[in-house]
Amino acid sequence: MVRTRPFLDNEREKNGEFSSCIKVGRDNKHISLVRHDRKDERDNKPFGYDQVLDVDSTQDQAYESLALPVVQDILNGYNGVIMAYG
Repeated sequence: MVRTRPFLDNEREKNGEFSSCIKVGRDNKHISLVRHDRKDERDNKPFGYDQVLDVDSTQDQAYESLALPVVQDILNGYNGVIMAYG
C-alpha cells in the first residue's frame, strides 16, 4: 500500500504554480511518476500496489485499509507487522 500526501504549505508558497509528480490511477492500485518536462505519457513511470490512497484520504481510511486487518489477525493469534517509511 502507498499513501500520497498533499503539498505542504511551504511547498505551495515557494512556487505559486505547482503540480504533483505523482498521478494516482483510476483503479487506486497504480501510481505513475509524471515527467512534466516531457509531453509523451509513455515517459511516465508506473508502479503497482495492492492499494493506493490519494492526497484526499484520511487517517481513518488508512487505518481501516491497512492496520485494522492486521490488528484483527493479531487478536486471533497470528503474528502481524506494519512497517512504515516516510
